[in-house]
Amino acid sequence: MEKVKENPDIIVAPGYGFSRIFDDVYFQPHDPVAESSFVFLRHNFLPQRMAICPHFVVGELGFGSGLNALITVDLWLRVAPAGSTLMYFAVEKYPLTLSQLIVMGQPWKALFPEAYNMLISPHYENACSRAAKVPLRDNKTLIFQIFTEDAAQALTHWPAKADAWFLDGFAPAKNPEMWHPSVLSRIGDNTLLGGTFATFTAASGVRQGLRDAGFHVFRTKGYGPKKHMSWGYRFSNPGKF
Repeated sequence: MEKVKENPDIIVAPGYGFSRIFDDVYFQPHDPVAESSFVFLRHNFLPQRMAICPHFVVGELGFGSGLNALITVDLWLRVAPAGSTLMYFAVEKYPLTLSQLIVMGQPWKALFPEAYNMLISPHYENACSRAAKVPLRDNKTLIFQIFTEDAAQALTHWPAKADAWFLDGFAPAKNPEMWHPSVLSRIGDNTLLGGTFATFTAASGVRQGLRDAGFHVFRTKGYGPKKHMSWGYRFSNPGKF
């Protein structure tokens, strides 16, 4: 297995990450755990859904620092029924090395020790080349894979339709390819009817692209000082309302 190579255009420090490629931070420095939980867990209704669903699939565009994966696996370990399976598939064209993840995620190790030791580990490097299957307590199983390619390409061979999506690429103005209508259309194709999405952005083009992909889209108050974010659910086949 070839290890992820360090990218000099990605700067990391404990609780901080910056991409020179997109001229943007990986997460806001003020309470990123609370922001990610608010946007992605709360607006995908994951606490309620995971508590009653023994098989759950999460798709993420923009794995980045792994923070969303950490809080999701932590929640799932706490609320999912014994014997449950969580499939977590993510896209990350510019993956961090394991060493970079360890540095950036230092503040989260004490918050999510079990999820941290599972994800910020050799399992991460394995997941960047193939699906990693991790047996856990209570007869639970995590299946974890990161596709290190363009989102459009990854979504053509997506392994399972998602119950929930985390759309967490860099801002649309700085990373337009991640939010292209063709990518959003493929997300619709790879979502179960009734499946949900959440994203920090409320850009009108993104919201329209998701509507065209078969989602009912809501714009709502964002976290903290952010004015708006978006969430929604898939209720139709694309183009058939």
